[in-house]
Amino acid sequence: MTDSQPSKLRAEHGRAAPDAGTFDDAGTAPDRSTAPGVAVDLEQPFTVGDLYGLRAAVEAHAAGLGASQAAIEILLIVVGELSSNAVQHGGGAGRLMLWQDGADLMCRVSDHGHGMTNPDQAGRVAVPPTALSGRGLWMVRQLTRHLHITAGTHGTTVTARIVGELPSSSPPATMPERRSRG
Repeated sequence: MTDSQPSKLRAEHGRAAPDAGTFDDAGTAPDRSTAPGVAVDLEQPFTVGDLYGLRAAVEAHAAGLGASQAAIEILLIVVGELSSNAVQHGGGAGRLMLWQDGADLMCRVSDHGHGMTNPDQAGRVAVPPTALSGRGLWMVRQLTRHLHITAGTHGTTVTARIVGELPSSSPPATMPERRSRG
C-alpha cells in the first residue's frame, strides 16, 4: 500500500465527514457537509443481500487507510453486528459511513426503523449465556473505545470509535452528542 492510496480512495469515494456534534430530535444523523476538512472514506447503503459486500468494502477501505490487521478485524465484527441489527430491527436496510478521526476509525450505521426505547442503556449489560440473542450491542461496546446511540421515530444511528492505530492525517473530531430540546 503506497502513501497515496488512502488519499486516492478519499479523492475517488470521499465525501464531507458527518458533523459529529449535533443530532436532530429524531436521532437522525446531521448533514455531512458541515464538517469541512474531514472526508468520509466510505458511504454505502445496504440491505440483507449486501452485507458480505459491505464487509469487503469496509475491509478494503480500512486497509487503504493503513489500519492494523487487529483494528480491521475488530471493525469487521462491529460492522457485522451493527449492519445486521439495522437489517433485522431497522426496517430491512441501513447506511454505513466510515471515516478516519486522527488515529482512530469511526463507523456510523443508521436505519429508518422504529428506534429503541432506551438507547443509552442498550448493550450495557451482558445477557445470560443461555439467551438466544441480545449480545450484539454488548459485544460492540466491549470492542470499541466509544459507542454513541441515538434513536427516535425516524430510526436509529449508532456511531462507534475503534482504535485504528492509523497514521494520523486529520485532527480528532468530537463524538456525537444529542442536542437538548428547547
